[in-house]
Amino acid sequence: MPEGRLGQVAALGLLALILALLWSLVFGPLLSTYAQRTDALTLQRQLAEHMAALVHAVPRLEQEKAALPVKTDFLVAGNTVAIASANLEDNLQKAAASVHATIVSVENTPISTSGPSSRIGVHIVLDATFDSLVRLVALLEQSSPVVAMDDIHIGVSDDSDNPTSAMRIDMTVYAFRHDGPDFPIIREKTEP
Repeated sequence: MPEGRLGQVAALGLLALILALLWSLVFGPLLSTYAQRTDALTLQRQLAEHMAALVHAVPRLEQEKAALPVKTDFLVAGNTVAIASANLEDNLQKAAASVHATIVSVENTPISTSGPSSRIGVHIVLDATFDSLVRLVALLEQSSPVVAMDDIHIGVSDDSDNPTSAMRIDMTVYAFRHDGPDFPIIREKTEP
């Protein structure tokens, strides 16, 4: 190693190199690990606070749930799949008429059976204004039996008699029917 002023500069340079290596190999990873653990602890504290708030909200939510009206007619009525499908179609006709929408075509979809339940579907095409469509969807969301809407496509109406604001809506509406042996079928009494 050189002596004098050059040796002192070389020693300082070597010390700076050793300190830089020490920082990058020891202190840098330690500080990074500390920062990661601090972030993880902060996240855990926030999660614990959120969970505690949810726990305190449960009684209020249960009271709100108890205050809601009980909906008992979830399934589409009908002793057979054909009758249930006709009832679903009739419900859709009434709902569309109540919001001034015109059903152009109705088609039954294949029935899907899973255990004691059957999914009954009706594919409909209707002409309606946007306002009527929104009211129809809201009405179907609150309807009894409960229905699910799928494959909703909106386009321009082909009907020249409808106003220019009319749209052509193409969608599938599903409802469920329970047809298992444990389902009580209520039949009217017939007098002999």
